[in-house]
Amino acid sequence: MAACQAVIETPVPDPVFVPPGPTCDDPGHVTLRRLNRTEYNNSVRDLLGDTTEPANDFPADPSGSFDNNGDVLALSPLLVESYETTAAKVVDGALLPPPTPISMQLEAETLAAAMCPGGTEPAGSDYTCFGYLPTSAPTGVAIWEHDYYIDRNQALPADGEYTVTVRVWKAGTVNAKLAVLLDGKPLVQRDVSAAASAPDLVTVTATIPGGTHRFQIRNTNDARAYERDLGVDWIKIEGPNNPPNPAREAFRAQVFSCDPAKDGVDACAKKILSSFARKAYRRPVTDADLGQLVPLVQLAISKGDDFQAGIRLAMKRVLTSAEFIFKVELDEQPNTPVVHDVSDLELATRLSYFLWASTPDDALLQSAESGALHDPAELEAQTRRMLADPRADALVESFAAQWLQLRKLGPSSPAASVFPTFDQALKSAMQDETTLFLKSFVREDHSLLELLDARYTYLNDRLAQHYGISGVTGADMQKVALTTPQRSGILGHGSILTLTSPPNRTSPVRRGNWILANLWCEVPPPPPPNVPALPEGASTAGKTLRQIAEEHRKEPRCAACHKKMDPMGFAMEHYNGIGEYRDVDNGQPVDSSGVLPDGRKFDGAAQVAAMVKNDPEYLKCVSAKVLTYSLGRELTDSDQCTVDQLAQELPLKGNLLKELAVKVVATKQFRQRRGVLAVGGP
Repeated sequence: MAACQAVIETPVPDPVFVPPGPTCDDPGHVTLRRLNRTEYNNSVRDLLGDTTEPANDFPADPSGSFDNNGDVLALSPLLVESYETTAAKVVDGALLPPPTPISMQLEAETLAAAMCPGGTEPAGSDYTCFGYLPTSAPTGVAIWEHDYYIDRNQALPADGEYTVTVRVWKAGTVNAKLAVLLDGKPLVQRDVSAAASAPDLVTVTATIPGGTHRFQIRNTNDARAYERDLGVDWIKIEGPNNPPNPAREAFRAQVFSCDPAKDGVDACAKKILSSFARKAYRRPVTDADLGQLVPLVQLAISKGDDFQAGIRLAMKRVLTSAEFIFKVELDEQPNTPVVHDVSDLELATRLSYFLWASTPDDALLQSAESGALHDPAELEAQTRRMLADPRADALVESFAAQWLQLRKLGPSSPAASVFPTFDQALKSAMQDETTLFLKSFVREDHSLLELLDARYTYLNDRLAQHYGISGVTGADMQKVALTTPQRSGILGHGSILTLTSPPNRTSPVRRGNWILANLWCEVPPPPPPNVPALPEGASTAGKTLRQIAEEHRKEPRCAACHKKMDPMGFAMEHYNGIGEYRDVDNGQPVDSSGVLPDGRKFDGAAQVAAMVKNDPEYLKCVSAKVLTYSLGRELTDSDQCTVDQLAQELPLKGNLLKELAVKVVATKQFRQRRGVLAVGGP
């Protein structure tokens, strides 16, 4: 135990040899890690002010316990390509001056007359006529159409909101059916009833990427009849309509803070790129770094571009560098079992990506560059400062959402035939409830024990109605005091109850497994092969799911695991597959009682929550989860001593998540490393 105390509270000043076998003195070895999607998004946000979350379009990150596990974060060719295209997009988006809005009107009479029957337009016409397409058109479908193209000389100047307007009328005796398409996809569809003497202006506003696009106007009438003709005068494209962005302009002014004409191209480029690369590389910039970047500015100028274009080219080079994409730790002793401190700069990177899932800020870099960060008092001060910053919400959005599997709510699709009240608005409210609830444990001094029985939550009118709670109005989420235990704590959240259910019913097995795996860190083995699914249909008439499951688990191969898992899941049966409270299942009273193999009894979710809360394994499990996430690797036997000590000391600090984070940062595992060839494994 004394050894554990030293691990957490006292840095080890001198290298020590790791003896064979697992030991509390072994800090472990961390694999070189690339940024995952969340870390990439947050990093470009803090470097460039880009809030578009571009990495969401990257290939999905593989994950172990968490998606920052360096052992599984592969680098595919598709991901490399994504880095290149995204670097160009985010740098140009941050630094290009606002585009000059365009307004271009394409007249129908300028289009090729060959599109008209007979090859000519009617005499005196100022619009394009429409005729039948060739016989290759689908049988029974007449498409009266003409395509308008924007070629390279008419490309949209930038991403943004554009207004598209067409002047049209019915050229026949009955309404025409108009469709305006962008790159083959409908922007707007409308019946056109206006006569030629008073044409209609059909307008649609859409967000469109910059570049070359194809606009079409199409008559989609489904009958071959000239009385359904569509008349078109012109199509107009205007935009982008984006309002001024003062923050973006301020950022541009901050970046281009020197004048190359006065200060010299190289001197100005070095000033700009040194500041940017220092933040992106998470270390001081060397002459060798600038020797790669500054010539790119000169290259752009030699090709006819301006200084700012050269700076953008060099910044794109920074964002495609391994120094940015990977959290680099250069180990001078990579192949020995000697334990040694990580450098102050490496410690800063570990700290910022643990607490913020993002790059270090200036204050943290300055502390590391001065050599002060390894001082325990300075390390704790920086940790507390960062926890007080709004960016510490990443502990919820990245860590807690994975720990509690909240991300699985997104793909959940309860069957509409069984749960007709479930919709996207309800799912979003469920997600927001749990996210705001978890954030309160970072922003406020709430004990982690309250995670299980807190008498407050966050609701809007839609979710409150779903829960049967009165007095909540409005679509905005708001903190609500709870008067009954039915919704107290995380086990009463609709998000958890929905993501642990199949589409058409509840699942005591999934719910019990969720409690064991996430709150006690007990992961049952996978089910044996060829185990039949629960029966459904006529054979289950008049039976509760509990009765069906209890018959099913008489299978000898399943009984051992289900003895602990199922009772905890049965305790949740008062909540249906989307978290609505009920007293009856399939016409029978719900039985939510249970008993564990060790004899502990409970009845209902509130008693299960109390049992979990009072079990020492709960705080051990939370400590293990936070340590795993902070290190970016799976824990080993050598880490168990630290986990035990974290859990024992946590009550002395009010069982606060922020205090657990402070303690984790002080551990040997977080501050030190050893070589990969240490005895006992990686």
